[in-house]
Amino acid sequence: MANQTTDIRIAHLEPSDLDEAYQISLDAFSQDAHTLFKMHEKGSTDMQSEMLPKEEIRSYLSEERSKKVKVVKALAGDKIVGFSIWGLWNWEGQKKDVCAQLVQELTRQEPAKYPGVKMSDPVKVTQLSTGSPLERLESITSGHMSETLDRACQPTHPTIYCIGLHVDPQSQGLGIGTRMVRWATELADSRNAAAWAHLSDSTAGIKACEKNGFEEVNTVTVDLDEYATKDTDKPWGRYSHHCMYRSPHV
Repeated sequence: MANQTTDIRIAHLEPSDLDEAYQISLDAFSQDAHTLFKMHEKGSTDMQSEMLPKEEIRSYLSEERSKKVKVVKALAGDKIVGFSIWGLWNWEGQKKDVCAQLVQELTRQEPAKYPGVKMSDPVKVTQLSTGSPLERLESITSGHMSETLDRACQPTHPTIYCIGLHVDPQSQGLGIGTRMVRWATELADSRNAAAWAHLSDSTAGIKACEKNGFEEVNTVTVDLDEYATKDTDKPWGRYSHHCMYRSPHV
């Protein structure tokens, strides 16, 4: 087994790797409080229902979608010990010469909403006033993620954004996450691109980004017990989602 970051090799994920890689994501989130809370509230034991569908990831590996989404694996020898998914926005710089109104019409991003807004400015997320407690919780966490991503994706530069970053729990501490993030930042620097990630409450993930020049610029914290409707042996506690951002290195 590798014992330092330099022993980790990064390669594109192949369709034949998908089952092995997907199991890593399930194992990685098996102790995640937010994920376990949602499953408990739904009365579910199906971890996959809370994850990005495997077939969605498979679609990223197609020739057409791989132009805008990159999926890479981390290898220690021949063993897959992690994988990550990265989206590419404005990668060819085509948005620079398009007016903000047209960008708003052609993409889900809305750069016209954020004139002069900094990544670190407070995010004003409106919680749903109706719906189940889980739906109201989702409106906060998803709203924070969507707005910070919209702020990062501006027509003035390309952006690489993290869709998923997963490390085998049995291989933690070997610099695997750091190496996968470095792969992404090296790609970002080749295009003078910004980089964005919205991380779960994971110290390891935050450190992996910080080691590669990201700053934690925005955080949303929720008290999971405020949204609980079912009894549990102990409180769920507070949980944070962290927006990590790395400016373009021109």
